[in-house]
Amino acid sequence: MEGLQELRELDFDSVPKEAGLYLKKHWKGRLDRLSVTHLRDKGWLRDNLENPLRHWDGNEFIPEAAYRSAKKCYKDTKKLLTEAMGRAADRKEIEEIVRRYTQSFNKLNDRYEEFIETEEREDIFLAMQRLYEECILQGEYWQADVNAAPVTLSEIWNVMDEARENW
Repeated sequence: MEGLQELRELDFDSVPKEAGLYLKKHWKGRLDRLSVTHLRDKGWLRDNLENPLRHWDGNEFIPEAAYRSAKKCYKDTKKLLTEAMGRAADRKEIEEIVRRYTQSFNKLNDRYEEFIETEEREDIFLAMQRLYEECILQGEYWQADVNAAPVTLSEIWNVMDEARENW
């Protein structure tokens, strides 16, 4: 603990299992408080590395089934946007994909007793921002000029605002 004499607490969440076990073994009894939760295996890490909603997994306020459905919705939407951009989709097609993404979360929120609150809403919007950046702005067709994209992020968010219900 050289150089860390003042260290009293460590908090780790969703870390690789091997690292978590090492932390528990190495730091146990040396701190006032040590928390190492949600140890993840290689399969989980591989499946969730690109998932911006991965921190929902294990969250006590988000039902496990809602997390799994949200993860699937994100993956499905990414696939749809990637395919759409591959054929130079127009604004209407992209907006429809965004609308369906948002409606999926409406259904989840209804099914799981309105679990989407401010933080979850921000997560859903930020996940869509990531999809926009990865699928629309980074597509070969639009990569050279952001202004050439068929829709702006602001317009995407407007579609989401219009489509979302009670969250």
